[in-house]
Amino acid sequence: MKKRIIVWLILAALCLVWILLQDFLIKTAIPHKTPDIDKRNFNSAKKLAMDGNPSAQYRLACFYEKGKGARKDYSKALQWYKKAADKGHKVALFKIGTFYLTGKGVPVEHKKALHWFEQSAQQGYAAAQYNLGVMYAKGQGVKQDAKKAVEWYQKAVDQGHSMAQNNLGAHYKHGIGVAVDYVKAVELFRKAAVQKNAAAQGNMGVMYAKGLGVKQDAKKAVEWYQKAVDQGYSMAQNNLGAHYKHGIGVAVDYVKAVELFRKAVVQKNSAAQNNLGTCYLTGKGVDKNAETAFRYFKQAASNGSITAIANLGNCYYHGMGVTKNKQEALKCYNKAAANGNKAAIIMLKKLKKNNN
Repeated sequence: MKKRIIVWLILAALCLVWILLQDFLIKTAIPHKTPDIDKRNFNSAKKLAMDGNPSAQYRLACFYEKGKGARKDYSKALQWYKKAADKGHKVALFKIGTFYLTGKGVPVEHKKALHWFEQSAQQGYAAAQYNLGVMYAKGQGVKQDAKKAVEWYQKAVDQGHSMAQNNLGAHYKHGIGVAVDYVKAVELFRKAAVQKNAAAQGNMGVMYAKGLGVKQDAKKAVEWYQKAVDQGYSMAQNNLGAHYKHGIGVAVDYVKAVELFRKAVVQKNSAAQNNLGTCYLTGKGVDKNAETAFRYFKQAASNGSITAIANLGNCYYHGMGVTKNKQEALKCYNKAAANGNKAAIIMLKKLKKNNN
């Protein structure tokens, strides 16, 4: 009996040694060349595509577009997308539209993009319906038409397209092509936000911050902004930074505010550039530095911030971070006032009164 136990123990020990040896060999072995899966899939798609299979033609075009299994070749990609499109492949029709919209391997031609998107959209492809909404909203390749944009967004929304939900929500928020309806806007933003659409999450933050379509709730605004911030959305980074700067729904934290403004500034968000400039001008969350403040105001102004233009006027007028220059100050105030900036309008009235 003892001998049998000893034999079993020896066998168990040998098995353990064998397992450990195999593990060592696997970890230290020189990797062997694995089959090129992309190349195999490319060859398979090419064979079927040559036989006229539209799905294979579409897949082959994707391989050429992405450079998988073959060298990246937009011309060949477009060629095969068109072969699939000729057989009514709705995604291929859409892809051709994106090539003409973005100028991928062909000149940008909005009318051609619109043509291909229409064919895809008529087959019910949500992404094409959304793109048509954008093109009608912007007047790309077609006369600008907010109502048509709304119609196409609605078709995509009916299929749960999150970007269309967000954009249609914006139309209801601002009354573009439809009557203003904050409740409807919130409904649409929420549907998109649940799908982790960062823009919609940011818009939900705005609606709660301002009490539009929902009861005003700064804490809920902060929660929604944070969700969008976690996805790197610059508008939310700026807005959440403003909440920390002013203590709205959170405790005042200038350092956190500056951190958020900086993240948005990297993405060239003009509001954040202006806000960071204000932090440097006042020394909140950073060491006070008027020259740096002036630089950020200038960046924001060049990116279209009217508030920053008014702030540049203040810098020129008072000589903050730049040599005093009342002529430049007046130029800035007039430009900002012409765009409805209240602070600039007040300043111009004050200057006019002093001159009289």
